[in-house]
Amino acid sequence: MTEEKLGTPSTENHVLDNVISGIGGDGILMENGSDGCEVSRNRISSGKKNGIVLWGSEKCQITANQVKGCMLDGIYVENIGNAVIKSNRITNVNGRGIQVIASQTGKLYGNVVTGSRKCGLYVSRSKDFRKQKRTVWRIMAVLMQFMQKTALESFP
Repeated sequence: MTEEKLGTPSTENHVLDNVISGIGGDGILMENGSDGCEVSRNRISSGKKNGIVLWGSEKCQITANQVKGCMLDGIYVENIGNAVIKSNRITNVNGRGIQVIASQTGKLYGNVVTGSRKCGLYVSRSKDFRKQKRTVWRIMAVLMQFMQKTALESFP
């Protein structure tokens, strides 16, 4: 029998069906080798930082979560590979709806972002998607801020 050492990666974890509200930091934070994780069907609101953070991990899924009223981003991922970010609903966050930094994400689609103060979807310093033959990016994030503002201005 091998002994587990502190500091070894936390892999294959499932964070499902939680309700997280009014917290002083990030709603859900998974980092540094949380490979193969699943973060699904969680409801996160009124956090002082980001709703969901995934950092330094591979082959994770962030699906069907609801994030609202966080002070920073709804979903923030950095330095991840081959992840799936889909079917999340993000409303009224003070930062970006979904932010992807320095990553090679497998799929990003079916997300709905409304009322984000900065932008719905932000991708920076990530792999050149056109050169990734195995990577399929389908971005269907719905940016409702402009539409809501236009609708409100159109009707007295």
